[in-house]
Amino acid sequence: MKRKSEKKSNSKRKFYPLSIILSFILAGLLAIAGYLVGASFGIFRSNIFLESAAKTGYYESVHEKFIENAMDLGKPMMLPDEVFEDIVDVDKMTSDIKQVYNSRIDKKDISVDTSSVKKKLTDNIYKYAQDNDIAIGDEQKSAIEEFVTSIEKEYKTDVDITYINYYVSFRNMYNKFFIILIVILLVLAVVDIVITIKDHHYVHRGLRYVTYATLAAAIMTGVLPLFLFIQGRYKHLNIKPVYFYNMFVDVINKSLYSFMAVSVFFILVSVGLIIATVVLRKKAEKGHN
Repeated sequence: MKRKSEKKSNSKRKFYPLSIILSFILAGLLAIAGYLVGASFGIFRSNIFLESAAKTGYYESVHEKFIENAMDLGKPMMLPDEVFEDIVDVDKMTSDIKQVYNSRIDKKDISVDTSSVKKKLTDNIYKYAQDNDIAIGDEQKSAIEEFVTSIEKEYKTDVDITYINYYVSFRNMYNKFFIILIVILLVLAVVDIVITIKDHHYVHRGLRYVTYATLAAAIMTGVLPLFLFIQGRYKHLNIKPVYFYNMFVDVINKSLYSFMAVSVFFILVSVGLIIATVVLRKKAEKGHN
């Protein structure tokens, strides 16, 4: 009985260097895959900026800024503020911002239709001149046309989200390699898991090392995003204008949430593996008896 007990104790203490190494490798593979997937559902999700823009009041702020800038540009021409108040509404500007954004994402070159803005502003200027008995000659007509064109350019600039071209370049590069990298990582992970399980006589013993890897991946994909979120250093960046800053911070928040969601997924997988390990171990013990 004593010898059997010693043998049992020795078997429990058996060292599996290959499984340990493979567990570390698997943890790294899963963590990298987790960050790739997290980025895909976070920062590189196609409509993430539009969602944050709607949430943070970006559209309304851009509209307000455009009207204010137009009023400032109209002051040298002695045009009152009411001339600019109704040249475009928030819904029209929101639609144009989305159209420009989606065209960048879809790699299409479009021209925003500013005809309604141009017509409304022109009509308002002529109406103001008529109501105040201001004569408009050829020189004034030319000046009005030039002024309206400058407002039109201002509108096109404002409906284009700042730095979006840089974002699109990074996103296109990411999407180009995403599928290839994920497939390679998953194939390597499957091979790793198979070899790990084959390294043991019983499946449940091999699953323990797979569980160690998924728990490690959960830590690696969760701790850093959680730390960055709690620390909030990115919230102190000096980004202007304020409405772009608010949208940017919300995008980063959503991206960090996606990484933490991946971490939670790995935790749930680990729980499932622990349950499977317990069940398989009990089956093995019954079969042994």
